[in-house]
Amino acid sequence: MGEFQKTENTEQSNKNKKEDRTIKEKVYLVYDCGSYQLNILEDHINNLRKYNIVDGNKIDVLVISHLHYDHVNGLDILLNTFNIGYVVLPYIKPIERLIIGLEKINLPEWYYDFLSDPVRYLIEKGVKEVVIITGEEGSPPKFRDADEISSDHEKVNFNGLPKLNDEEKKNIYENEPLWEVFENIDKLRLRKHDGYAYIFGAWKLRFFNYKIENEILEDFKNCLKNKKIDYENQEVLKNVIRTKSLRKELKSCYYKINKDLNFTSLVLGMFYFPKNNITFKINQRTLFEVFREYLYIYSIGLRLKIVDHELSPYLDCYKEKNLNAFGQMLFGDINLKKDNKFDELINHYNGLLDKVFLTQVPHHGSEETWNLRILEKLPKCKHWIISYGINNQYGHPHKGVLEDIRKKGRCFHLNNEILAFMYKVE
Repeated sequence: MGEFQKTENTEQSNKNKKEDRTIKEKVYLVYDCGSYQLNILEDHINNLRKYNIVDGNKIDVLVISHLHYDHVNGLDILLNTFNIGYVVLPYIKPIERLIIGLEKINLPEWYYDFLSDPVRYLIEKGVKEVVIITGEEGSPPKFRDADEISSDHEKVNFNGLPKLNDEEKKNIYENEPLWEVFENIDKLRLRKHDGYAYIFGAWKLRFFNYKIENEILEDFKNCLKNKKIDYENQEVLKNVIRTKSLRKELKSCYYKINKDLNFTSLVLGMFYFPKNNITFKINQRTLFEVFREYLYIYSIGLRLKIVDHELSPYLDCYKEKNLNAFGQMLFGDINLKKDNKFDELINHYNGLLDKVFLTQVPHHGSEETWNLRILEKLPKCKHWIISYGINNQYGHPHKGVLEDIRKKGRCFHLNNEILAFMYKVE
């Protein structure tokens, strides 16, 4: 979760005439909400409210990178605990949502209701507005410096994301007829990823979502056809998602798909260009917390047999001064291995990547989707956050990913149900 603050400077009447910053407004942004340790996640969500960590019982923006259960299984708890302003998520067709639903067929029923129609589910849960991001691309916008940041200083502004044209909207409405109703009553926005959203007019948010090629779905469609399922009828597909007996019957079709479908995500880049230089610092922690984090890093080194694991780069990462820009990349589970998609991603963020200082390692540190080239494309990115579940069955994070980061002299930080990575830019 990120907290963004809008401040104003007031001069004090003391000898030094120091400026005091008064917080005027805050924006809270959450990127994904899931964990297989659901009881721990629920405690964390409740603590945000119990200890007033989130002011006013409202989260302004929730970004859902993709719809896999481990990234959204805390969604129902979050929606029942907080008022949510905007939910931003990628456009995923009903047939693709069915594939996600068939991966695991015995999860809580609210999840399949959500998968069948995410927009309807979220609006019925009281979300103010849903923003769907598609992968349509126009001409990449020119990089704009700090002096050309949005002059509209409202808390959250999505007007810099281009609208879909009539033909593009029509294609979506054919799959999702109810969405046209939601858009007409200002509950839904359909936007391209080719543009920017803003927080307080100062933070630039740039999304990236690449589309699934139709060829990847052919084997799955043939399997549905053999099972007498009309895959061209979108309402039929949504009903299958919601019906447990049909999910069980079609489970075998899940194994007909290309694994690339499992590695799509809505990427979020956040960029800040202050008028004066800024300082980045990791929050101070108690000696016990530092020792516990050391043990976790050391234990990962033992488990993955990283015999020459060194902590020196990590321990040298706690504070950076005089930054003239700050960027952060959140990759979700995106697959960086495919060169054509990797290049598409890099081109999408042209002119911004040398501003990135902190990055979430894709897909929990999985080697299967990792691409060493990302370290070269983010030359100034010193901090690499690895978010993974404790004792997960997949062996995340992978030894090779950690070694790649370490050998480049970068810092990796662990983030899981027990360890939290917290930082401040001021």
